[in-house]
Amino acid sequence: MTVGVLAVGLIAAGVGTAVLLRNAQLAEREQSVSQTVTLDQTSNLLSVEVRDGVARFSPPATPPLTSFYIAVYGPDGDLLVTGGSSSEPSPEFPETFKLEDAVMRGTTPFELPSTDGKTSFYAAVDTLQIDKARELNVQLLALPLTPVTQTVANFVGIYSILAILTSLAGAIATRTAVTLAFRSLGQVEETAMSIAAGNFSQRMGDIHPGTEVGRLKTAINAMLDRIDHALAQRDASVRQMRRFIGDASHELRTPLVTVRGYAELYRMGAISGDEQTAQSMERIEKEAVRMGALVEDLLALAVVDDGDPAHPRWLVDPHGDLQR
Repeated sequence: MTVGVLAVGLIAAGVGTAVLLRNAQLAEREQSVSQTVTLDQTSNLLSVEVRDGVARFSPPATPPLTSFYIAVYGPDGDLLVTGGSSSEPSPEFPETFKLEDAVMRGTTPFELPSTDGKTSFYAAVDTLQIDKARELNVQLLALPLTPVTQTVANFVGIYSILAILTSLAGAIATRTAVTLAFRSLGQVEETAMSIAAGNFSQRMGDIHPGTEVGRLKTAINAMLDRIDHALAQRDASVRQMRRFIGDASHELRTPLVTVRGYAELYRMGAISGDEQTAQSMERIEKEAVRMGALVEDLLALAVVDDGDPAHPRWLVDPHGDLQR
């Protein structure tokens, strides 16, 4: 997901930058051709000769080193000569360009196709006055847009390589970060499995409090400490309960034996007379009081444990204990 967002952002940034770069390059070309056409470029790019007040133009013997293409039209609008850069392809100049059309258009750039139809040029026109010539001519300058296309293509190529490398680096960094994060979560999983297996002494290690996983480990360790403490209290309570029940069972055995002995004597007829019966009942009553006190202690302990959630709850059946 992160790598996808990064890739989308890089693509959007690349497309936007390429569009801005192309527009800036085109604006620079428009400004260059519209400013240059107002100057007399014919004398620099062509051979000019004036005879009888008529300007005659011809390509120079050696092509000039320039990126501009030039075309000169006569007063009647016919194309007289072309020249300038010798690079191919050249612009497809109009066959005619009348003087009044040049005046109406001004120096506003317009687009011309190339002779092979694969590229285009920015062109501008202006009137041309040659010294000693009686009539005005039309000068048309054209500037190729190929450098703009090449510059944008080079930028797109370089940017694409950098974007791919950045996406790969982002993917590697994201995978590394996720791996490290889940490695810590793996320790949490292992600890949870140990706790599920009954090992409550297990604790988290390698804690970094500044991270979310570190805070999670700290919270789990605190929870485990409380559970461990509660289990220790439960075990201590169970041991105390068992010891108390053992002592109570031992204490109950004597009065039970006494009561049973008097009951057997009475059944066998060994107790006769009001005096002996009264003495037997008195001893049975004393033992019953003693057993009642033990049962009250058991009930009191059960009530105390019922109010403390850290201790287990035990159900005590005094009648069942007395019958054993």
